[in-house]
Amino acid sequence: MSSVLESIDIENDVEKEKKEEAMQRRRHEALARKALRLSRDKPDLYLQGKPKIVVAIRHIIQSNVFNAIVTMVIFFNTIVLAIYWPGISKQWMDTLDTLNLAFTFFFTLELILKLIGLGYVYVMYGSNVRC
Repeated sequence: MSSVLESIDIENDVEKEKKEEAMQRRRHEALARKALRLSRDKPDLYLQGKPKIVVAIRHIIQSNVFNAIVTMVIFFNTIVLAIYWPGISKQWMDTLDTLNLAFTFFFTLELILKLIGLGYVYVMYGSNVRC
């Protein structure tokens, strides 16, 4: 009987920890969203005194066209990753590897542009730094 009660207590503790972690994660993400929203509402705070190139980069990365391009590249990258199969020919493998290298280059460039254009706010947004 006592082992059953201990098991229930352990399950309750695990549930509590999961709920607390989820609540903390939601708070952190809400704070990051608020910081991002504030940075969009008042871009002059971050951009004050920055070179014109930083202002231009910020304008580009916040555009709908840029976001559509990033979404499209993510979609195509997913397709390329799904194409691998056992017994794939060397020519196909080389082509897919080249495409993956191009995608990696694109995503690295996106990261650099967003770090320049958004500053610390980009890193604060949880989905950009979680692995």
